[in-house]
Parts: sequence; C-alpha cells; structure tokens
Amino acid sequence: MGPTSRPFAHSPGVDDFIIEIDASSVYQAFLLLISPPICQYMGETIMNEMRVSILHALLHRPMSYFDRKESSPAASSVLLSQQPQMTMALVDHKLSIVVDGLFACIAILVLTFAICFPNGFVGVIYLITYLFLLILFEKMYDGANKKLVELDTSGEVSLNLVGWLTGLMSFSFKEIITASSAVKLLFGIIDPSMEKRKMEKELDHIAEGSLRGQSISFAYPSQPNRRALIDVSFNVGKGRSLALVGPSGGGKSTIVNLLERFYDPDYGMLMLDSTPFTSLSHHQLRSNISLVGQEPILFRGSISDNIRLGKENASDEEVKEACRLANAIEFIQDLPEGYSTLVGEKGRSLSGGQKQRIAIARALVRNPKVIILDEATSALDTQSEKVVRVALESSSYGRTSIMIAHRLDTITQCDEICFIEGGKILERGSHSELIAKRGKYYEMTEQQRMF
Repeated sequence: MGPTSRPFAHSPGVDDFIIEIDASSVYQAFLLLISPPICQYMGETIMNEMRVSILHALLHRPMSYFDRKESSPAASSVLLSQQPQMTMALVDHKLSIVVDGLFACIAILVLTFAICFPNGFVGVIYLITYLFLLILFEKMYDGANKKLVELDTSGEVSLNLVGWLTGLMSFSFKEIITASSAVKLLFGIIDPSMEKRKMEKELDHIAEGSLRGQSISFAYPSQPNRRALIDVSFNVGKGRSLALVGPSGGGKSTIVNLLERFYDPDYGMLMLDSTPFTSLSHHQLRSNISLVGQEPILFRGSISDNIRLGKENASDEEVKEACRLANAIEFIQDLPEGYSTLVGEKGRSLSGGQKQRIAIARALVRNPKVIILDEATSALDTQSEKVVRVALESSSYGRTSIMIAHRLDTITQCDEICFIEGGKILERGSHSELIAKRGKYYEMTEQQRMF
C-alpha cells in the first residue's frame, strides 16, 4: 500500500474558507446577543425623551386646546402615558426583523426571476398585493387608533388594541404598524416652532398698568353657540380699581380668563396700556399681571420654594418683602423652620388663611403692575378673611386691581363697580352711585344684608 492517506483532508483554500465561515458565525452570534439589549436601551432613552417633549408641548398649549373632546385632559393623559411606549417597535430589534424580512423577500424575488422568469412575475404580484394590504391596514389602524384615543379616557382598551386587521401578519409587522400610528399622533402634538420661539430672547415689557377692553365678545370652544361675553367694554386707569359683581355664570370669571390670556376674544380687543394683548407674548403679559384665585394652590416644598414660583431666582429680600405686603411675615417667623418650613402636599400643613397669604406673596414677588383677585376670600372663615383682606388691601396699593367678589362689602371702596349678568355689563359706577340707582346692584346688596 502506498503512504497513509487522509480521506477528509482539505486544501489550504478550503481551510481558509471554513475558518472565515466560523468567524462570521461567531460574529453574527455576538451581534445577535448584544443587539437586543442595545436596541432596548436606545428605545427606552428615546421613549423617555419623547415623553418629556410631549409633556412640554402639552403644558404650553393654550387652554382652548383642552376644551376639545379629542384633546381633553383625560385623553391627553392617556396619550402621554401609553403612546410613547407604543413607538418602541420603531427603534428596538423588531424593526431589524422586519428589515431583514423585506431584504430576504427582495433577494428571493431576484433569484426567482433568475431561475424561472414567469414565477418571478407571480412573486412580484404577491409582493405588491402584500404591501398594498399592509398600507391599507396601517391606514385603517391609524384611524381606529385616533378614535380610540379620543374615546378611551381610561386607557384600558388602548392597551389591548391590536386589531383583527393585522391578525394575519407577523407579530413584528403588527408592532411596526402600531408604532407608526403612535408616532403620527405624538408628532402631531410636538410643535417644532415652539423650540424656535423658546430660543428667541424676549425683551421684558415694562407696563404702566392700565387695562382696556373694547367691545369684547367671546364664546368658549366647547360651547361655540353660547356667548359668555357680549360687547363688554371697560377702562381701568393706572393704579385704579375695578370690581366685577353679579350672579354666578354671568361672565366675571370669563373676563379673568381673557385677562390672563387663557383664551383670546372672538371679537374686540384687550390692551395693556396702549399695546394689544396679541402683540405681547404670554411671558411679557403675565410678568405684568398676577392672579390670586379662590382656592390657593401650593406645591410640595418649602414656603420660600412656593413663593419663588412667582419669580425665578427671587432673592431672599424679595421673598421677605412680598411676605410683608401679604401680611404673612409674622406667622412665617413664628414657625420653627421659618421660610424653610415644608407646606406638605397641597399645603396641608397650613391653614386656609395662611395658604391664601402665601399665594398672595407669590403673586406679589414679581412686583406686578396689575393684580387680579378672583374671590380671594370667599372660601375663608370670618377670622381668616379679616387677616387676608388686610393683605389684599396692602397688595393692591399703588397697583391696578381687578376684583371679583360675591361679598359686596369687600368692594365698596373700588373706583368702579360693574354688575355683569348674562355676559353683559348692565350697570356701572361707584358703590354710592349704584346704590342711588336702586337697580340690580342695589337688589343684590339688600339680599346680602338680609342674610
């Protein structure tokens, strides 16, 4: 016999080829192991950033945006909590599975044409039909998802919406269609021009403090056929006071909403000094106007933290001066931790009168030219009301003030009083002038005197 032979011996070229295949397999296995966690991390990061962007966009939407059914606070909350999570399929490993599948289809189609030309045309027809159905299902799913987000305020149905339309497709395709629909909804909320406006430096508008309303008419977007205000006009000079009184639902709070520019009037014009509201940014307007509402809203944190919400980076001296004007400095100094005292959630550690005085100090810390008092004492007991009333009188001194009150004894010293009913100003004048007319204002004072 000849020399011992090696039946499975390979030539050097074949050995190199096998080594390359082994290296490629190891490389692919390595990619398969690390790609899912990397894609998952990227997806979570993008989802969190998208949530922050959506929240920022929602917080800067006008009040009228939330009056619509499809963008109500409940619908917006569901959208913010669920839709960003649905976009994960566009950035995690499921997208790579779909892309691999599409490339495999194209490769197989090319090979089919090369092997059997007629069968290639059959494959093209099949692929076109599949893509057409995919686009059709995506459009139908998109419309169904929009309707569901509008109707489903609880969010339970949205979590289970996968739909029979995509039931015949692979799981990855269903995820991609769901993510595509969610992305369209979310990008419809994010306003690209918002960042541009944010970067533009706004010049501070220094106002004197006079307010004027000319023939204002307004209807809320949720009730477009019912006018809340009809041809309302008023003029409040610098440092003067205007009181708005009348029955509930007459339009007093609507005027406050317009003055804070939560809404813009449908007809007529509002002006700060001689500048129309529409020519001022929200920041320029609200830096000159402060609002004290009926129910003070305090946030978890210290007293000084809550006051500084009225003005970023307010100094300690500015905080103390605002508290002095709000008649709050005495009770704050009596607290063990003073201005560092934690108020608790919604200010539960403070009394109603104390919370209201903190809210007044927060409104005054920016030194506004105009202060709006929307029934600021109506929710307080008699003892607290006396203390807060002193604070309100002090805060209004030297400022243009607009007061809304049901208790008429709190507004007798105002320069002008307007009686509003049915969206119209029926009477105007000083307290003594309106009493002398013996009209609706007089009737209201007599009713309160009886009780």
